[in-house]
Amino acid sequence: MVEAATRGVVVVGDEYVRGAWRRLARRGFIVEPSSATVLAAAEALGEECPLLVLTGSGLKYYERMAEEVEQE
Repeated sequence: MVEAATRGVVVVGDEYVRGAWRRLARRGFIVEPSSATVLAAAEALGEECPLLVLTGSGLKYYERMAEEVEQE
C-alpha cells in the first residue's frame, strides 16, 4: 500500500468537499466536513476505493448537514 501512496498531493475545493459530505450523509455516515475530503480526493483521482478512512464525529455539524442534504 505504501507504493500506491506515492502519487503526490490532491487539492480539492470546498464545493467538492461539501458534495462528498452530502453523499456520505445520505449513506448514513455522520462525519466532520474535513473527513469528507477523503472521498472528494478519491473521486478527483478517479479512484474507486474499497476502503476510506473517515474520522471524527459529525454530530456537532448535524444541523448544518441536514440543511445541506435538504438543499439537494
